[in-house]
Amino acid sequence: MLAGGAGLRARPLDKLLVRGPDGRTVLERTVAAIQGSSAWPIVLVGGHAAGRLSEICPELPRVVAADHAEGLAASLRAGIARASTDGWRAALVCLGDMPLVRPATIDRLIEAHRRGGDAVDVVLPLAEGRRGNPLLWDRRLFAALGTLRGDAGGRALLAAPGLRCLEVETGDPGVLADFDTPERLVGFASGR
Repeated sequence: MLAGGAGLRARPLDKLLVRGPDGRTVLERTVAAIQGSSAWPIVLVGGHAAGRLSEICPELPRVVAADHAEGLAASLRAGIARASTDGWRAALVCLGDMPLVRPATIDRLIEAHRRGGDAVDVVLPLAEGRRGNPLLWDRRLFAALGTLRGDAGGRALLAAPGLRCLEVETGDPGVLADFDTPERLVGFASGR
């Protein structure tokens, strides 16, 4: 789970610490969704304020993206490096500010990857025909993900010739709902 950025668009709010009506923070809700799925292990990638994230989620193994100020790609590289070192078959890349993704959606992506085997490089969730997050990357793409730079994630690779993408309609609007602006966070806090 990527949570290494400074959340500049959300300022003055700290997007991962805003509490919803149930009292849980954005980050806690996102972690709970992943924990409710079959995804395992879960690794939290921190950077900006990594110590604070450790306090919120002390049970999760962590990786620190030392170059987190570069942008999203730095956190992605750090997480994928851990997945590669640990010998994972695939990595489900979840964003820390997407607390509405359903555990069943994550399980559908994992199952789609298992069924697809060597014929699938990346599994993308759809809601109402629109691509969302999280994305599940096969280990064959780990090296390419490790080359990304700047404030962009793996979507830059989706246009690569020959990339075998499997789109899965989820019916889950949570795959489209990130909370990275003050307005969106106020809506999250009030239950909208």
